[in-house]
Amino acid sequence: MGADFQPDETRIKAVLPALPETTRFVLIGHAHYDHLMDLGYYLRTSPRQPIYVGSRTAYNILLGLSPTALDFRVADAPPHLGRPIRAGRVVVTPFLSNHAPHVFGLTFMDGEVTEPRRSPPADAWDYKLGRTLMFMVDFLGEQDQIAARVFINGAASEPTVVRAIPDEFLRQHPIDVAILCVPGWDKVTDYPKSLLDRLQPKRIVLSHYDDFFQPYLHGEDPHQGMAFVPFARYEAFVEELMTSNRRRVTPPSLVEPKTGDTICIDC
Repeated sequence: MGADFQPDETRIKAVLPALPETTRFVLIGHAHYDHLMDLGYYLRTSPRQPIYVGSRTAYNILLGLSPTALDFRVADAPPHLGRPIRAGRVVVTPFLSNHAPHVFGLTFMDGEVTEPRRSPPADAWDYKLGRTLMFMVDFLGEQDQIAARVFINGAASEPTVVRAIPDEFLRQHPIDVAILCVPGWDKVTDYPKSLLDRLQPKRIVLSHYDDFFQPYLHGEDPHQGMAFVPFARYEAFVEELMTSNRRRVTPPSLVEPKTGDTICIDC
């Protein structure tokens, strides 16, 4: 966490050595190191760069890596906040969210980076949180109609943030998949119930719960010995989710990925 805090390229290559050629977007929910640090590798190695979407803080940090090309949309303020961004047949709409505290009501690495960095971050504390975003991702089919809609929330959030998504937007198409962050669920009020009550997704995919402080192990199963990120309380979260789902007329299906799993969204 201190000096010489750099990406582990051996580990990156073991998990995702290259962005797929069809990648249209890289979505950055916030600028903590566990969400942002490895992007410098892809900025150097990807011959075809996608559109990066995130906060002003994330943008300013990435500029410190001196990328040769960076198509970045700052999405925590107009003109991109709450407005669709299209690439090919994929449309991303960013909305403001927030980040649950880590411990004792404190959020680590809080704050913003207001000016472009002139050098790479030196340690974990250089990766400031910035403003937190959630995303709606629409995959278009014939005549540009929405064929599938995916909601992504990269941090457990307060129940009020989901109200940033307008009713008319939700009426356009149901939420086929909601990707939800697990850690921090017990540090905010009524998460994820309040979010699921509003979005009514058909499927839930859980994320961000394996212990990234430990060496990467491919195929770790959350129900068979996986090491969880500290304070995630994974089993309690799943039980809370299942209790909430049992009250629903049509409960969403639940996907709990192993490390390294590829999730195919076939809606």
